[in-house]
Amino acid sequence: MDKELIQLGAKIELARRKFFFYCNLKAPDFYKQDRTYLVELCNEFQEFLSSDEEVMIVNEPPRHGKSRTAGLFVEWVLGNDQNEKIMTGSYNETLSTMFSKNVRNSIQEEKADKYKPVFSDVFPGVRIKHGDGAMNLWSLEGGYNNYLATSPTGTATG
Repeated sequence: MDKELIQLGAKIELARRKFFFYCNLKAPDFYKQDRTYLVELCNEFQEFLSSDEEVMIVNEPPRHGKSRTAGLFVEWVLGNDQNEKIMTGSYNETLSTMFSKNVRNSIQEEKADKYKPVFSDVFPGVRIKHGDGAMNLWSLEGGYNNYLATSPTGTATG
């Protein structure tokens, strides 16, 4: 095993445990340690997950990674717990469906380069349930309706 693969293995293990390092693994050019606001944002997302709070409001300027971080958070949450259920709401169906597709596609991504990490490197047992991978409502293997994308004109009950 070469040194680069050993380093990648350590990064993958850290990414499984800490949300910021998952983001850094998936998008290292954006999630850098010296971007304190991103480190803090990721830490706040992770703290929210383990808290009793039911709502988290993110208020950041445009182009600061809010949507990207939220999408990666959904991946990380579902990777760590396949029984979680996520609902993404947006002001229109197109945007919420786009978020859903991005997460679903990341989970389904197949490894093509042994040095480029993908979701299944971090969470090897997590897969989209065969036949249940619609754009706006899908499940993980062993789960049921894990992700719902909706909008004001869509559904949010049931």
